[in-house]
Amino acid sequence: MKKSWLNFWLGAAMFADGLLLALTGLIMKYVLPPGQGYRRGQGLSEDSFFWLGRHQWGSIHFDFALILIALLLVHLILHWNWIVGRIKELRKLPAEVSDCKTGRD
Repeated sequence: MKKSWLNFWLGAAMFADGLLLALTGLIMKYVLPPGQGYRRGQGLSEDSFFWLGRHQWGSIHFDFALILIALLLVHLILHWNWIVGRIKELRKLPAEVSDCKTGRD
């Protein structure tokens, strides 16, 4: 697989995972009330959404966060040479700027 296609699919996976992470966060923030979500002896209560309680949504949210961290690490590994190159360029930049100010070539 070409590196450009790998970058495309990695970016698409990060985007989709980020959307799912945001969606589960919004569900927990605005749909489910804070607290346990269970009443004694009654199982699931009205504090559930799609048959899952707040705790289960929190677990799913955490899993999406771990997946996003893993994808970001892969992204950094694939672009490590580019990152190092930009850092080296930034370190050279102040000397080049000072040369411009003094008029030296």
